[in-house]
Amino acid sequence: MPASPVVLALPERASLADAGGLVADLLRSLSSPLTVRIETEGARDVSLATLQVLVAAHRHAAAAGARLEVSAAPGSAVAEALALHALGQDSGIVIDNGLWTGVSGAEARQ
Repeated sequence: MPASPVVLALPERASLADAGGLVADLLRSLSSPLTVRIETEGARDVSLATLQVLVAAHRHAAAAGARLEVSAAPGSAVAEALALHALGQDSGIVIDNGLWTGVSGAEARQ
């Protein structure tokens, strides 16, 4: 039976002011061999800074051989922020069944 993931949650307003704390939580959590899952259901406003942190965290996780999942169900604040900032599947963001599971492709490295 797989171990339960480490779960983090975005605040209602995931803004630039929250980015530093999110980075610290992610770095600490991604040092674990467990999957890290970020729940975003409580978020109502997700800033570009938060998306940038999440893109960087996905790259860090991939380089470390870790797994990061971010809930990004259609209509969620994260999905809407990704669309607003043109960060969809065409930009290398990998979303499968409402989970943002990675960043791939040359576009994501720019």
